[in-house]
Amino acid sequence: MKRIKHRDLTHYFLEDHRRLPRAYVASCERFFKSLKLHGSGARDQAASSKQQAASGKQQAASLNSNTIK
Repeated sequence: MKRIKHRDLTHYFLEDHRRLPRAYVASCERFFKSLKLHGSGARDQAASSKQQAASGKQQAASLNSNTIK
């Protein structure tokens, strides 16, 4: 098999993992786990720290078929 370049994930997705070097597959899986650990916490923290601004505009009344005669 051709030498795999550092930080190249294409082989992980395109090739059968049994044909890839064990160290490469393990490295890719560690990378994906680190994204999962760091990504979800950052998203949750950003969502909880954002506060939605209050709007001074009045909401339009919704029309219901029962109210129109």
